[in-house]
Amino acid sequence: MYATIATPGMASTAFVEQFKGYVERWMSRQQSQAASVPADPKGPGRPFDLPSSVLWSTLLLCVLNRARGVRDLWRALVFQGYDLCDEAVYARLDSGGTEPLQAFFEHLSRLLAAWMQPLLDMQPWEPLAPFARQVLALDETTLDPVARKLPSLRHFKKGAVELLPGKLATLFDVRLQLWRRIDYLTDVQQNCKVHARALLEGVCKGTLLLFDLGYFGFEWLDELTTRTLW
Repeated sequence: MYATIATPGMASTAFVEQFKGYVERWMSRQQSQAASVPADPKGPGRPFDLPSSVLWSTLLLCVLNRARGVRDLWRALVFQGYDLCDEAVYARLDSGGTEPLQAFFEHLSRLLAAWMQPLLDMQPWEPLAPFARQVLALDETTLDPVARKLPSLRHFKKGAVELLPGKLATLFDVRLQLWRRIDYLTDVQQNCKVHARALLEGVCKGTLLLFDLGYFGFEWLDELTTRTLW
């Protein structure tokens, strides 16, 4: 198997506008909830001028519009009327946490699933796997090694495992063509079957799982059989 690089195409204008409207409504709800919580006047530091919901939702819109860096995110925030420098955006991304982004992804996944369900009902999926309630693909991918530019990394040889920033464990819904779950793992040498059990939490009985030989193991297959998973 050879590594390939795919260039993503631009999202359609209609989809971008529809997605943007959903993001704006989500931002409005988040800001209303934040405004209903009274601020602590005795709390340390100066309150954030930029709400987390605005930061992360604007980042998603920038990704959808193929932004090339954090400065594009900063420009989008300034265009919305927020008075801040680009270094402040870098600092917020480093320290803000990803909980608001994760919550938004969960909302977005449910929205996309609702959009896709009518199309799914029109597709002749059942003859392909009439026994399966769902068809899910299970896989892991190792992230590209980091460049050896920092002094702390220069003594590592090319290809050293210490240069690998981690890997992604994923569960993909084949019928809906949507990601069910994506988890970041720091241990790149961990056997893929270890975290697979966490990925399959909540998967309904009768689901057909697709995975490669990296997941092969008699104990693993017996466990899937016990859980009534194909």
